[in-house]
Amino acid sequence: FWTGNCPAIFLRDLDLIKKVQVGDFEHFADNAFTRLDYRLKVGNVFGVADMLGEEGWRKMKRSVTPPFSVPRLKKSVPAMNAAAEKLGNYLKLNEKNEFVESTDFARKFFMNLISSVVFGTDIDCYGETESEFEKKGKALISVPRYLLVDMFPTLAILFKITMMNPDSEKFFSNLVRRIISQRKNTKLEVKDILGNLMQVGEENPDMTEEMMYKTCVQFFTDGYEG
Repeated sequence: FWTGNCPAIFLRDLDLIKKVQVGDFEHFADNAFTRLDYRLKVGNVFGVADMLGEEGWRKMKRSVTPPFSVPRLKKSVPAMNAAAEKLGNYLKLNEKNEFVESTDFARKFFMNLISSVVFGTDIDCYGETESEFEKKGKALISVPRYLLVDMFPTLAILFKITMMNPDSEKFFSNLVRRIISQRKNTKLEVKDILGNLMQVGEENPDMTEEMMYKTCVQFFTDGYEG
């Protein structure tokens, strides 16, 4: 198929996917979300998954893999359960309604999950008033910008257009930097995705605060927007 104006291959066979991503990864390291010329001239969009250069990604993969192992990720289960409990309570409050919009409560659940599991923050996505986190999260991925980068990459490169809403980008960048600073000052270790990335940063200088922020942002495309 074509992604924009570039030919691409979509793998469906699980054994082949495992071979590419694990067994023969050394030969398929440059699997970034954006084109190489775009990353060279505009910059990294999705952190670790969008790293520039095969060698850099190989080194980062070796650093990132242990903190994201199954035992480490299982430590996020209590936060996931708490998000599921909030969803259950919300549905109970609305059980007498004629219908409940599934897309709406699914998005609330994913937003709640991302805030706690990725950023280690507790927000109420089921209240009457939207938090700033929700507002900026909903607006983070700009569809017009995404389509422009995907379908007209030359124009996107020329005008240095990113897929993200600049206002939301600034909000989440500041949020991540603030959380990192607080945790370093208090020497607080939190078992969330950002905490795992901070551990990687202690060993790998390529895992900068900007890389952490952009890697965290990717979860909006994988979970919320997905």
